[in-house]
Amino acid sequence: MTEEKMLALEPAIVAELDRLTTLIQANQTVQRFQAIEQTVKQHPEIAQLQTDIEAAQKEAVQAVHYNKPNAAR
Repeated sequence: MTEEKMLALEPAIVAELDRLTTLIQANQTVQRFQAIEQTVKQHPEIAQLQTDIEAAQKEAVQAVHYNKPNAAR
């Protein structure tokens, strides 16, 4: 495909992305998730728990990557 044809498609792609973004934002599941996310951000104990879980997940991934299966547990 030539560069001219790709440039001609770009506005159509951007328009489709805008349409999909609007549809996703209107989805009830996404809206509920966003509301819960805001609640979590405002609750320090839950936010700390989330941070701890993320740190443990990173450690587990690194343990698997470096072939340390006992550490991954």
